Amino acid sequence: MIAALPALAGAEAETAELWSLIRDHLRERAITAPGELEDVRPTQVIGDEHLLLAEIPAHAYLSNRDDLTLLGTFDRDIDGVPAGFSCRVLLKRLGEETPEGPVAATDASLAEIFDRIPSKAETPTEAARAVAEGTADLAAMDVAEWRRIRHADPDLAENLEEAARSDALAGPALVTRQDRLAGALRVAIAAAVTSLPPETRSSLGIAGLLGVTDAAYDRMASQN
Repeated sequence: MIAALPALAGAEAETAELWSLIRDHLRERAITAPGELEDVRPTQVIGDEHLLLAEIPAHAYLSNRDDLTLLGTFDRDIDGVPAGFSCRVLLKRLGEETPEGPVAATDASLAEIFDRIPSKAETPTEAARAVAEGTADLAAMDVAEWRRIRHADPDLAENLEEAARSDALAGPALVTRQDRLAGALRVAIAAAVTSLPPETRSSLGIAGLLGVTDAAYDRMASQN
């Protein structure tokens, strides 16, 4: 079995702690679970038949859901965004004007514009730093990533500001290819989040596990 969760913006240790709790809950129920997370992007393993757990972007779930079982999404408690949902933000350098094209496109509520911002960065933090240092004009990322950067690297964040936000979108999906273990996985994830110290939940930006259905992702697909 394999598992992959994105370690976001300085929360690598906290992500590993969350997985260790999920893993131990599963093992207590005699379910085989890997000792550590795969050191890859979660989207790289969703085609593996041994996938036990991954958290992937909504668009990746939409493209692969015939082979995946949806477990839910983390409750990220984001101001102005309904529970179970997220949104995308465009970041620009503090005090600078925003290029008109990308922001005008968001007025049509087309979330995919955020994925069209070119970037050579491997991570949201790298994309944000490129904007702050003047080697890129805009960075696009999930609002939870932006919140994590503000928490983990305030010196970087103080040089940036939001240029635009998308409408609310279905949040990143927790998925498995082991459909028969879906119930046990949901219990283990919920219990693990509850077991985390409050400061760790704050660093991860999660408050719990929410049950969501394909309908939320269907609505997102219909807007694209």
